[in-house]
Amino acid sequence: MQRITFVGKITQDINLSEAKNGQAMTYLKVVDTDNGNPTYIDFLVIGKMAIDASLFLQKGNLVYIEGYVKNKREEIAGKMNYNFSFHATFVKFLD
Repeated sequence: MQRITFVGKITQDINLSEAKNGQAMTYLKVVDTDNGNPTYIDFLVIGKMAIDASLFLQKGNLVYIEGYVKNKREEIAGKMNYNFSFHATFVKFLD
């Protein structure tokens, strides 16, 4: 499993939803512009972290996120597609 740490600003307000298993979930859409070129990443956040994010974060807030990259492989119309997603394990509100 590949670990990732990321510091960036929230690019849109948080929309809390419910996963199939009943847990709260949301995607934190964040951007980092330190290198001059923006890097956008969507992090899946579940459980209490998702609820807290929806209550206390909004567009423009700075956050520190730790998580991991999950590789996905699926067959669509007879062709193998490879994709990856980012899952947050820790979120710290920086402002």
